[in-house]
Formats: sequence, structure tokens, C-alpha cells
Amino acid sequence: MTTRTLPTSASDWQLYSRKGSANAARALTAALKRAEKKARKALDRTHGDKNAANVMSKIFNEVMYPVMDKHASVGASDTEPRVTAKLYLDSVVEEFDFYCLNW
Repeated sequence: MTTRTLPTSASDWQLYSRKGSANAARALTAALKRAEKKARKALDRTHGDKNAANVMSKIFNEVMYPVMDKHASVGASDTEPRVTAKLYLDSVVEEFDFYCLNW
């Protein structure tokens, strides 16, 4: 099982070092907490790896992408923050014994 550490700082999220990155990091962390809460609730009612992947994709699109887009000026919509969030949420998926390589 993957060890989960909640990213909280601009450095954790690998954001650009510029004005607004600390606010973006706080917003991303809050969104990730919301996504985790929604994921836990949804995965508890989900059956099958494919369904779990669809659930996670939908949650990521609804919760994470809007915040990432809003803070794109500090790199929040770049690959690194997306991967950071996905790896964190993958560890939640693993707790439910689903295997979702691509979502």
C-alpha cells in the first residue's frame, strides 16, 4: 500500500516560485481534501476496477481541474501538480482494493 502524505505547500505541489503560489497551494490542498472525501464516499458504493476508474476520473474533473485552471498562472495546471494529486488519490483507491492504472 502506498504511503499517503497530503501536499500542503507550493513546494509539495511543485508550483512556480512567484506571487500567488502559496494561495494556490492552499486551494489545491483544500480541493484534494474534498476530492478524497468524495472518492471515499463513492468508492464505498462502487464495484469493479473500471467503475472505480470512472468514478475517480469524474471526481478529478469536477473537483481538481477547476482549481488547477484557476491557478494556472503559478503552474497549478501543469503535469507535476496533476501527478501529485493523482498519486495521492491513487492511494485512496488502493485502500478499497481497486486497481485503476488509468483514470
